[in-house]
Amino acid sequence: VMAPREIGRGATEWEEKRALLRWLHRDVYVKLGVSSIEGVGVFAVRVIPRGQNPFTTCNDHLLRREKMITLSEREIEECAEGAGTKAISTLVKSFFAPLTEIVETDGKGKGREVECRDEDGALLFGVNATGTNTLDASWYLNHSDEPNVRFVECHVDDGFNSYEALREIAVGEELTVDYREMGGEYHHNATTPQQQQQER
Repeated sequence: VMAPREIGRGATEWEEKRALLRWLHRDVYVKLGVSSIEGVGVFAVRVIPRGQNPFTTCNDHLLRREKMITLSEREIEECAEGAGTKAISTLVKSFFAPLTEIVETDGKGKGREVECRDEDGALLFGVNATGTNTLDASWYLNHSDEPNVRFVECHVDDGFNSYEALREIAVGEELTVDYREMGGEYHHNATTPQQQQQER
């Protein structure tokens, strides 16, 4: 019998296999599927309890660090123009929300969220440094005015944002989030004209 070989940060291949099997047995909650809302969506493969993060992972020592690069809307449009297709701009804006900041409005620390802009007034977007081909299932959540999942922002450097079920989610049910929580511009870019019309 061969001894298990060590893989990354001290974990052995056997330990990683055991962690993966444990995750598949009790912690995998979602899959991608065809959505009646828009294109691809995220669906429950088992009951998701209220408060549960449906996008759990295992063997976290193998996860890549999540890093966002700030791009202006102008830079995104120039890339799309250079590539000869507006689809590049549409893709980026449908996955990545404009950056926001809290602007104090009352002198007592209370404020409102506003979208960040560069010195020329162009919106600034936080775009995944490794591109769109490395996005996990959570990036495929569709919008709903009555979502069953909420976004939970990470406040730790190099950490990961997560989500939380707002109620119990049944097997086969599509998971949705309210895009308006991520800003008006993102909501506009990431929802279909039909969805926008229904909301009026």
